[in-house]
Amino acid sequence: MESLLHIFWESILADLSTFMVITVWNLFVILFLSKKVYQTFLKKGRSISSSMYFSRKVIHFLAGGLTAILLPFIIHEPIIPEATVFGLALITYLPHKLNRGMYWFKDQIRAYIFFQNIAFKIYP
Repeated sequence: MESLLHIFWESILADLSTFMVITVWNLFVILFLSKKVYQTFLKKGRSISSSMYFSRKVIHFLAGGLTAILLPFIIHEPIIPEATVFGLALITYLPHKLNRGMYWFKDQIRAYIFFQNIAFKIYP
């Protein structure tokens, strides 16, 4: 029993630094890159809803998609990714709840994104 728990914690600690890089990347995509995409599409004359759409697609592809593809190859234990999913879901939900929404990818109609993040984690 002890050896099983010992390997478990070693794997988690080994994954921690790798997952920190992935988390910083995801935050960069959500908070900075997607906002720049939104602003760029607005400057090109796209509508607000179209700019939001492209901004969300950047998040889906570069944060969600890239992370989902890499995780099986670089992470050994699921605990850290699971905890981070809930953290990222809260990062997208709390601004909406506090009326400080992330306007460049979320609108009132798509407030369900928080629940979509949770569902993606709970029901893989």
